[in-house]
Amino acid sequence: AIRSLSFAGNELKTIEAYAFFDTRLQMETLKIPNSVTSVGIYAFTSGAFKTLILSSGMTEIPQGCFAGGTWLQTLRIPASIKSIGEYAFDGKLGEQITQVYFDGTESEWAQVSIGDFNDQLRTMKVHCKAEPYVDPFLDVLEKEYYAEPVRWAVNHTPQITNGTGANAFSPQATC
Repeated sequence: AIRSLSFAGNELKTIEAYAFFDTRLQMETLKIPNSVTSVGIYAFTSGAFKTLILSSGMTEIPQGCFAGGTWLQTLRIPASIKSIGEYAFDGKLGEQITQVYFDGTESEWAQVSIGDFNDQLRTMKVHCKAEPYVDPFLDVLEKEYYAEPVRWAVNHTPQITNGTGANAFSPQATC
């Protein structure tokens, strides 16, 4: 299994079809750099990511791109996405998504074409731009009563906390 993947610099424009197909990528966070404008079909099939952050340079999530994967809980979709191909999040990966953040408005999300076999994206609550979050935590919305204290704890010198994991503060976790 591949446990680390680094996209150095901002020269990478395309991730080819089947690039990491069935390589069993296993990592906490997969962040596709904003320089990437195109990802091929089935590029990350069978990967395991807890958090997936897509490039703001992408306009589509192609067919089967993340199908067959596992572990995904948090998905961040840029406002630039206009279509999500068939089977993009099919299988266990799609069933485990608990938080989806779309960097556009609710009306923009309604315009995104979602292909078949992405049922989770059709039925779950998607947090849109109207519901901003406390950067870098994708699970702390600005509207929550604890947003300002979280921001203070992260920005305080010395830093009091950096959360519970990549892009996670886990406000619902118990001690």
